[in-house]
Amino acid sequence: MATRIYRTLSKSLWKFSFYNHSQLLMPVQITQRLSSQLNKNFHTSRCLEDVQEVKMPSLSPTMTEGTIVKWMKKEGEAVAAGDVLCEIQTDKAVVSLEFDDEGILAKILMPENSSDVKVGTLIALMVGEGEDWKNVEVPKGAQQPEKSAEKQGSDQPRASKPSVSSGGSHGSSPGLIGPAVKSLLTHYGLKPSEIQASGPKGVILKGDVLRLVSDRKLQPLKHDVSPPKSEAPSGKTGSRPVKKIPASTPTDIEVTSMRRTIAKRLLQSKSTIPHAYSVANCSIDRIMKLRKELQSIGVKVSVNDFIIKVVGNALSKSPAINVAWEASTVVQKGSVDISVAVATDNGLITPIVTNVAERDVIQISEQVKLLAEKARSGKLQPHEFMGGSFSISNLGMFGIHHFSAIINPPQCAILAVGGGHTALGKDGKPITTVGFTLSYDGSAITEEAAAKFLANLKHEVENASEISLGIFNLQSRLEMLEMAAPN
Repeated sequence: MATRIYRTLSKSLWKFSFYNHSQLLMPVQITQRLSSQLNKNFHTSRCLEDVQEVKMPSLSPTMTEGTIVKWMKKEGEAVAAGDVLCEIQTDKAVVSLEFDDEGILAKILMPENSSDVKVGTLIALMVGEGEDWKNVEVPKGAQQPEKSAEKQGSDQPRASKPSVSSGGSHGSSPGLIGPAVKSLLTHYGLKPSEIQASGPKGVILKGDVLRLVSDRKLQPLKHDVSPPKSEAPSGKTGSRPVKKIPASTPTDIEVTSMRRTIAKRLLQSKSTIPHAYSVANCSIDRIMKLRKELQSIGVKVSVNDFIIKVVGNALSKSPAINVAWEASTVVQKGSVDISVAVATDNGLITPIVTNVAERDVIQISEQVKLLAEKARSGKLQPHEFMGGSFSISNLGMFGIHHFSAIINPPQCAILAVGGGHTALGKDGKPITTVGFTLSYDGSAITEEAAAKFLANLKHEVENASEISLGIFNLQSRLEMLEMAAPN
């Protein structure tokens, strides 16, 4: 603040120099002009030039609006560079918005749980340290935070009761109605507003009602007092009456922006991409055997982790499948980055396991667990779910044997993995097989390339080994890790 005042004084002294058109200005005149200039620039205790607008950012290529989940800073709280201002739910995940400057959070314009906030909408105002953040002005046209229903109800003035004179008047609301008066009103079908009250403070008396009845020569209403009709016999003596179960009340389910975006993208994918399909059944007995061997030495790896690894190996041998669209061009990716579908409360999200071909199955398992946990808690960062060159959707653990998945653009293929079932092998012995269904973009991938990929995948699955999974000499590696670990 002192620096800005000094600069303003310097500019003002330069502007209002001691000589103005060869006329000497008196010190009083200089003071008056300086005071006028200062009043123009500093009409409040803050400098508006230091107010920084915080707008809803675009945190993904497909994001058009978001939801403010939680504010991590409060109004008046200092913010350092790298601090998280708030958490925003995009069309894919909940992302932390980090501030790249320092200052004070002066005004929150979009409170928590504000949904459908368009990208570019002003959500907060920041000021510099030492500024008067309490009196910061909100720019014209900025949306103000909506008050809650309870607060709005408390802020609204209560409807005052109409005043009733002691002499009474038609159309007035009575203060109290006794049971005798209420019975008479019901008996003759009258409303309290029709009665001219003569009691103290506008109370309707029994005589007031009888007077109106006499003046209008009203007759009592006819009420049906006949006993209820007995139900027809059911035909069986001694049968119990059937109890009617009340219909359940329908429940409105809120459709989040993430679910709407998923539905929009799936519809776009299915209607604009020429989906083609190929199916292969593979024996997973070899994988199950290797999994048991790992469990015997205390290493827990899921079947899905093995599938990710063997798919990565097959993609390395079939680079024509490891492609994605970039504008109007199909680009072959240099690394195998596999998106794994994870179900969350808000919808399906696909975190990416990077460099699958370069990782062993244990490293893949650790990364999948970390990504799945972050996905379900809404803590994925954009680089952890944006991109990828191939996708896997596994519903085998839910008892689904075969299904086809929809391609996740800009990728060109997705593999649907079903559950295992028993079948007879070539030697007549029972084996456990799994169905793999490849959905691929017919405009980017040829049928021949898809067939070669499934052939490579079948070979990788049925001939999985410690070498292909990157776990050769695992026992020695584990012993070395134990020796290197601190006591």
